[in-house]
Amino acid sequence: MGMPHLHSHLHKPTLRSHMQRRRCRRRCTHTRMVHQTQRQTHRTMRVCSVTGCPTLYPRTQGTRCPAHRKEADKARGTATQRGYTGKGHKHFRSEVLNNNPICVLCHIRQATVADHYPHSRKELIELALNPNNPIYGRGLCETCHNTETARNQPGGWNQH
Repeated sequence: MGMPHLHSHLHKPTLRSHMQRRRCRRRCTHTRMVHQTQRQTHRTMRVCSVTGCPTLYPRTQGTRCPAHRKEADKARGTATQRGYTGKGHKHFRSEVLNNNPICVLCHIRQATVADHYPHSRKELIELALNPNNPIYGRGLCETCHNTETARNQPGGWNQH
């Protein structure tokens, strides 16, 4: 399926195959400008990743449109609500980063994130274990933490 193409003589978008667009480029005088604009829009805009949402927004703003991003942030809760600002978590973080000053996954970068492992903080709470106990943590760099979280907790805190 091709990209929509506006023809001044049709006054409506039509879907054209690659070869039809190629032939059209030879015939139409407005084509270069139209095709260039379509390519730029295609590269700079994206559709919201929420099923059924047709909203287009700048590609640099993540995977969700502003309305769905706000909704997800609200459902996620604050750091305090998720248990990341208390004295216990601060102790957990400092102990884990003291025990693992270098990322335990890549062994290259400095560990800056105290990751709950092998269970997530939420799972530890469900298992009636202390999520602030440093034995349930490991030190990761931000890159490895983001990769691991995306792989093991798709959808984040609300979905896991």
